[in-house]
Amino acid sequence: SSREIYERIKSGEVIGTADEYVPNRDEFGSIYQFLRREFRSAHDTLYLPHAVRVLRRQGIDIGYVKMKFIIRIFQELNLVGIDEQENDRYRFSITYTKNKTSLDKSNIYRRLKSQYSKQ
Repeated sequence: SSREIYERIKSGEVIGTADEYVPNRDEFGSIYQFLRREFRSAHDTLYLPHAVRVLRRQGIDIGYVKMKFIIRIFQELNLVGIDEQENDRYRFSITYTKNKTSLDKSNIYRRLKSQYSKQ
């Protein structure tokens, strides 16, 4: 399952390719914009599998594993306030900032990229 793949990658295993599981800057931007739109529409709860389906319908094909890493990286960088609940449900708030944040400040992102660069 996608949850198992996520956990295996999180623990250091390389599964598949970087394109499949390591988010790129455009994907981070797409998810951030999606969350901002949701938040502006007074939606502050995110259920990951549902969000992945909604994004696919919008032409943004980001799977569960990438989405989960993006959410964790946003949380680590304080770009999005995230309160993880249970079973892939999150309450979130947007932290508005004028400055661009370097994704490479994220330990999670650096580890994920280096894990896949060794292929």
